[in-house]
Amino acid sequence: MTQADREGTRWRTWADRYANLGHLAVLVATLISAVSLTVSSIAAILDRKRVLGLLRLMGMPALTVRCVIVAEAALPLATVFALCVGLGILSAWCIVAGLTEGERTITWLPPSYYLILATSLALAATAVIATFRTARTSTTIEAIRIG
Repeated sequence: MTQADREGTRWRTWADRYANLGHLAVLVATLISAVSLTVSSIAAILDRKRVLGLLRLMGMPALTVRCVIVAEAALPLATVFALCVGLGILSAWCIVAGLTEGERTITWLPPSYYLILATSLALAATAVIATFRTARTSTTIEAIRIG
């Protein structure tokens, strides 16, 4: 190996370490965010239990209540998620290009990055779906009479 090859290998090793640390940080942040999203969605449903229950009593299908929950939780989440991914890639490019004075740039992201994104989206979808049971049990006739 030449000196340049050794130097390149050393930089790739450090980059791989930081990438793995970044993947772990994204997963932890996503898990915390998914739990927070679930709790806030359930709190919103319980706060509007009477209103949603009266709508159900007037004939609103349960599917429509689920669509309202998805619109309130998932659409803003998807918008913010897309913006964060885009800004993350842009900031990574700026940092890498700036620190190396334009000698290095980022290329297509490795498959592990897309796997982390898919896992994050699955956790967010699970958080929204977890609130459906609360919506179903909180909007029954019995729940409205007690409340």
